[in-house]
Amino acid sequence: MKKKKSVADNIRILRDSLGYSQEYMANTLGITQQAYSQIEKDPEKATLKRLREISSILQVELVILLGEDDHYVLQNFNQSGGQAATQMTVIPSNNEVTAYTRLADELKEEIVFLRKLVEKK
Repeated sequence: MKKKKSVADNIRILRDSLGYSQEYMANTLGITQQAYSQIEKDPEKATLKRLREISSILQVELVILLGEDDHYVLQNFNQSGGQAATQMTVIPSNNEVTAYTRLADELKEEIVFLRKLVEKK
């Protein structure tokens, strides 16, 4: 089972993958760097409007920023009262692919580091 990334992780990873600084994000949002830093630390306290603005700057859909899976189940009802389930796959954008590739590389480095620590013991 994969660990779901937090909203804070998603924002930081996507921002880093685009090469944007916290200062750039803050200026674009019209807030201070300290206020933006607080959003990255605790995005759950940010307004939905602010998270939409951040997702727009990071060029991703809000559902990606919020860490929703890339598969959604839609329920459709036919006229006779039955149900049909449809699965929709969302293809990630280039920015998302870059961010996830970078994250995978970081995790690989962490695994190598941790294996070396274990070997020393």
